[in-house]
Amino acid sequence: MHALRAYRPLVRPTALRIPPQSLPSRPRFVRFYQVNPEEPRLSLTFTCTAPGCSGHRSSHTFTKRSYEHGVVLVECPECHNRHLIADHLGWFKDSTDGGKNKTLEQIMAAKGVLVTRGRIVEGGTFEFDGSEAGDAGESKEGS
Repeated sequence: MHALRAYRPLVRPTALRIPPQSLPSRPRFVRFYQVNPEEPRLSLTFTCTAPGCSGHRSSHTFTKRSYEHGVVLVECPECHNRHLIADHLGWFKDSTDGGKNKTLEQIMAAKGVLVTRGRIVEGGTFEFDGSEAGDAGESKEGS
């Protein structure tokens, strides 16, 4: 009982209220990533087939280095599902057949889906020769 009496003057029954205008505004953190304009980039256009999505078609760009050596996830702007495009770090082994399939071409080929590549030539023209991504030749470069 003595301890309770000793702390009673130090404890307030209600919290001290601070008027909202005197609270500092929360800083908004924005991350800026420098993009090397000379670094090769890849572009992907696909139709989302996730459950609950109405087959939204969208395009995304990412660096060639991230596709060939890192992890690439893209988000459908309609249903906000994230789709695995490449996983060279082994983060999603359950989606890549135990880490065996590292790129979109390998993942889709394992499912029996054809993936084709093209390339953008001078003037921004898209050149598509109709060959599969697994074929040898110029379409495999696709940067």
